[in-house]
Amino acid sequence: MINILKVPESDIPVDILNEFEVHLLRLIDDFNSYFPKRLRENLKENVWVVEPYSISKKSSSLTSQEYECLLDLTSDTAITSKFKTEKSISDFWCTLKDEFKVLSDKANLILLPFATTYSVETRFSAYTATKTKYRSLLNAEQDIQCQLSEIQPDIISLCKLKQPHPSH
Repeated sequence: MINILKVPESDIPVDILNEFEVHLLRLIDDFNSYFPKRLRENLKENVWVVEPYSISKKSSSLTSQEYECLLDLTSDTAITSKFKTEKSISDFWCTLKDEFKVLSDKANLILLPFATTYSVETRFSAYTATKTKYRSLLNAEQDIQCQLSEIQPDIISLCKLKQPHPSH
């Protein structure tokens, strides 16, 4: 049994504790399938991608030139404020594409598996929600395309293009 579930003099029945244990073990397996050991080790070596301002020594994954670029990046106050205001880490590294191309490219390659996994899972959730909501429709393809698109429509300009219905 998992150590967390060993509670001395517990009022919880053993069969329920066993259910918890099975559930937690399945969760561990799921996390391991999403984030294989190789990927977790890769993240440990590349912690500078997620926390560029907490690096105290050179990472084994960085060359000397890349490490110097990282030091330059962390000493720039404008980039520090950009890091604090960006919505996501991948957005932050994308904004540095011109200034720190080598670091930006390397960081994006490391972050890519998470973005694609997230993208697939969110799209699948949108797909299942649409198919459930419009179950009676024969073809919900256009609704799904709108949901899956990352382009935000400009409703105001679209409405201006339409001719208002004249009164009778």
